[in-house]
Formats: sequence, structure tokens, C-alpha cells
Amino acid sequence: MDTSPYRLRWLGIIPLFNLLAAACLGLVLRVAFVRELPGLNYKYILQGHSHVAMVGWLYLLLTLFLYLGAFGKDQDRKFRVLFWLTQGCIVGMLISFPLQGYGSISITFSTTYLLLAYIFTAWAWKKTAGDVFFRAALAWLVLSTLGTWVLAATMVYKGQFLAYYHGAIQFFLHFQFNGWFTFAVLSLFFRTLDEKGTACSFKDKLTFFRLLVLSTGLTFALAITWSAPRDFIFYINSLGAVLQVVALYYFLRITRAVKRSFLSGMKRITRVFYHVALWSFILKVLIQLFVVMPPVAVISYTIRLYVIGFFHLVLLGTITMFLIAYGLQKQYFTSKSWFSKAGWWLLVVGFILMESLLFGQGTMFWAGWGFIPGYYAIIFFVSALLPLGIAFALAGQILELNKMTNLKTKLQ
Repeated sequence: MDTSPYRLRWLGIIPLFNLLAAACLGLVLRVAFVRELPGLNYKYILQGHSHVAMVGWLYLLLTLFLYLGAFGKDQDRKFRVLFWLTQGCIVGMLISFPLQGYGSISITFSTTYLLLAYIFTAWAWKKTAGDVFFRAALAWLVLSTLGTWVLAATMVYKGQFLAYYHGAIQFFLHFQFNGWFTFAVLSLFFRTLDEKGTACSFKDKLTFFRLLVLSTGLTFALAITWSAPRDFIFYINSLGAVLQVVALYYFLRITRAVKRSFLSGMKRITRVFYHVALWSFILKVLIQLFVVMPPVAVISYTIRLYVIGFFHLVLLGTITMFLIAYGLQKQYFTSKSWFSKAGWWLLVVGFILMESLLFGQGTMFWAGWGFIPGYYAIIFFVSALLPLGIAFALAGQILELNKMTNLKTKLQ
């Protein structure tokens, strides 16, 4: 497989545009707490932000990277058709959700995306028999979408089936974040080890896989405790959280054994992104262990800043940081220009500062210490580093590709 695919660098720009759009919508949400924005529907913007981030950035880039890693092609017409049809749905969601929320147009685009995702899953499943993490990721993807169908069924009678409505949302988010996204990233990681010829213990890898699958299913219990705070549900989550820590132990054994070989020859910025992704994953597992105590579990889902911080820890910290590192390593993304380097560093710094503020302010609420002085203004400016960093990185990508295009034209 070509490790510096010219055509695929242009394709990789599309998810980056989507990430920039999602980050800009997220910044609008921050502005709403600093000053009044007439005509702004906060809930609609939030729905647009989350859909574009999860589908336009994570889903689209993951399917691109998984496809390339598994099949090693960049010319397959089926995939390119699916890619651009999905991008059409993302543009539709980007426009329709901020305007109408869950309305006829946005639901049409969302449903079409789901059908395209099923087509990709059925197509990829046949070609990935030897990759248990890839297959598990696809299985979690399909399973998670059951929540969206239940959500659609309960929206009409939301008042009567409120518990099912919120349960369907949590079901979708849990198995997207902890299932589909996480296992897809792990598939890319272990495939990279194979490509570099870095051997890891097959026994440790299989044990890690089995424990993580089991814990992913069991830890969904925490998401439903708000509507059913029964002891046995807490115990199920506690078992899942403990098994997840054991899984983390095996994963750290693997990463420790392959660290030197895996990181050899990498640029500093690529190593930084990989380290941030790893530490975010470790923190995510430890946080889930911490909430095995029922009083702490209640705090974890009643203080909204903890929930937001946790979602961003997984989505931005573990998944996004890994995907950027992987893209830089494979040369689908560039860090050659000043624009690109500045952009990637701004993204890392912005993420760390934003998470510190979210969890810090959440902890102050929990302790009854009130607000950090100027909190909303501070987190707005910190959050602005994210779209700014993405914009710089995107500009660097385009400049580099334009240089390559001009050089290619001259050589021809």
C-alpha cells in the first residue's frame, strides 16, 4: 500500500472540514453563555454540533482509514460512492439541524446516513474475517443504531415514554463511543503494529479483546441508573468497570512491550497525539472505575459539566487524537508547514485546557465552591483554540497539496 497517497490526502480534507464545522458550532454554544444571541435555538445547534462531529468527522474518517487499512485500495468505486453519498447527508444535517432540530429534513438525512452505514457494514464484514476488532467495531455500530430507531418510535409519545426516550439516546451514545469508535481505533492500532512488523503477545491481545467486549456491554448499566437507580444495576456497572480496568492492564502490557518499535521514526507532534490519546483512554477507564460507588455515580451524571467533559475526553481525547496521529503517521495528514504545526499544537493545547476547565468547574460545583471567576468567558476563549487550530491545520493541508499539485503538473 502506498504510504503517501496523493489522492487520499485530498479525501482526508473532507472530514477535517466537517470537524471544523462541528467545532464552530460548539463555539457558538459557548458564545450563548457569554452574551445573548437572538434567534438562537441552543438545542438545535447542539444537535447539529453532535451529529456533524460524530458522523462528519469520526464516522467518515474512521471508515476511510479502516477501508484503507483493511483493503489497501484508493480506487474502489463502491467505497468512493458511499463516501460522497455520506458526505452529502452530512452537509444536509449541518444545514438542517441548526434550523429545525429533529425535523422532516434532518431526519431524512440522518436515516439515509444510517442506511449507508448498514451498506458499508455489510460490505466490509465480508472482507475482514481476520480482524476481530474491526468486526466488533462494525457489530457495535449496528447495535448502537437500534437506539436511534427506538428514539424515533418514542419521540411521538415522548411524555409517556420519557425513560425509553432518554434510554435510547444513552444506548446510542454508549455503544458509539465505547463500542464502534473505540474498537475501530483499536483495529487501526493493531493493524499498524502488524504493518511495522511489531509482534505483540497474541494471548494478551485476545484477553484484552474479550474483557473489553464484556465490559462495554456491562457498563451501559450506568447510563440507565438515572431512571432505574436499583442496587443490582449499580453492581452490573461495577463489574463492567472492574473488568475494563483489567482489560486496560493487558492493553498497557501490550503498549509497553511495543512502545519503542511503534514510536520509532515518528515526528514529535505525532508522538504527542498518540500519548494524549493513550492517557485520555486511561483516564476514561479510571473515571468509569471511580463511579462504581453509587453516590459518586449519581454525581457523575447529575453534574452536567462532568458529562460534557467525559464525552469530550472520549471523542476528542481518545478517538480524535488517535486518528490525527494515525493520519500524520500514514502521511494522510501533513505537519510540514508552519500552518499545520501551529494548528495541531493549538488543538492539543485547547483540548487539555478545555478538559481542565470542564472537570475543574464541575468539581467546584460538587464541592459547593461556586464559579471560577469569569468561567464562561475563559472557556469560550479556550474553546476558540479548537476551531482555530483545525483551521490552521486545514490551511496547511491545502497549501501542501497545492504544492504537490503544481509539482505534479510541471512533471507532466
